[in-house]
Amino acid sequence: MEYMKLYVLSCYLLLIGGVVGVFALITIVDLDVFVVRQKVLACLDLEQERAECLSRVLCEYDLGYLCAESIVANVSALKGPEEGIAVLREISESSAFSVSGDFHQLAHTVGRTTSKYYGSAGEVFNRCPIDFDYGCVHGFFEGLLVESSVSFVNVINQVCGSFDENSLDREQCYHGSGHGVMMQEGYHLKNALTACREISIADDQEGCISGVFMENALGFVAGRVPPENAVFLPHENWLAPCDSIEHSYKHVCYHYHHRRYLPYLYSAHLDDLVGVCFSAKGEDVELCFAALSESFITIGGDVISRGTLPRFSGDRVSRAALLCDLFPDSYVSLCHSYAIGRILGINDTESGFRSAARYCAVATKGLPVVCKRFR
Repeated sequence: MEYMKLYVLSCYLLLIGGVVGVFALITIVDLDVFVVRQKVLACLDLEQERAECLSRVLCEYDLGYLCAESIVANVSALKGPEEGIAVLREISESSAFSVSGDFHQLAHTVGRTTSKYYGSAGEVFNRCPIDFDYGCVHGFFEGLLVESSVSFVNVINQVCGSFDENSLDREQCYHGSGHGVMMQEGYHLKNALTACREISIADDQEGCISGVFMENALGFVAGRVPPENAVFLPHENWLAPCDSIEHSYKHVCYHYHHRRYLPYLYSAHLDDLVGVCFSAKGEDVELCFAALSESFITIGGDVISRGTLPRFSGDRVSRAALLCDLFPDSYVSLCHSYAIGRILGINDTESGFRSAARYCAVATKGLPVVCKRFR
């Protein structure tokens, strides 16, 4: 009950804004709503254990995914995406929470909340931090497009077209728009791809299409894709839709779609997944193996590890190295290269380099040249 009151209060605060709005609301909102809001703000003023404090205010029992989602939604509504992502980072590092879901998806919640309560201006979009693999950016467009009645291309070009061409900001902006249009189209893949193709600049169009493929996989795993719009034929064609997409977008499909999707097939045992890739034709074989390799560094890698390395309890990076060692000999080096590339792509700071070094120390065969940098 307190959560719902805070949620309503957040809407009013963001519409009215400022200190004047806050005091004006006290006269029309229950006193305990103000009390809850004050408790949330008091938690955010703490120097440590802010997430745990917020859970005591906003969550009743289980400190799982729904609790984390409630926390980041309310914090983002009250304080903006910067604070929402900061609290999400604290949740991801806290042993008090049992969040089994993807933190990238929780970052989507921050983005959806941001576009809903702060608007669609370019400067609002720029407030989204890039943590958790640009989750806030992706969620920003999900919220914006689902709520908007304006044409897709006009909305996207208005927000993304203001960034310099070939910049990472522009690329991520159009990628995020793909997530949004996929949700707007109810996970109808063909319609979403058609919308992206209305974007005139090729690189921008590819960015949008990459977001569509990624959201299609995420939606499938999360059970959001309506049966009538599913493009998968279980136990018949696990390579769909990437095996039938036009050549120019095959690499985009395997990288963004199958990297998220492959780990959830069959029993998530590596031998089964290798069989899926070997069932592909031509260049699709290597593209499939590349996507599978990159999946080892994500939450999907944890799923595969449980099916393949049940007795190994090391960290995700170490498990990924062992999984690549189990690849067919002709693809071991490729697996290591893509896995390390994914590690550094997620985090190119000193921490990322330490993770890459740890990876190279665990792997035993087919090591790529890049590992010489870390030995």
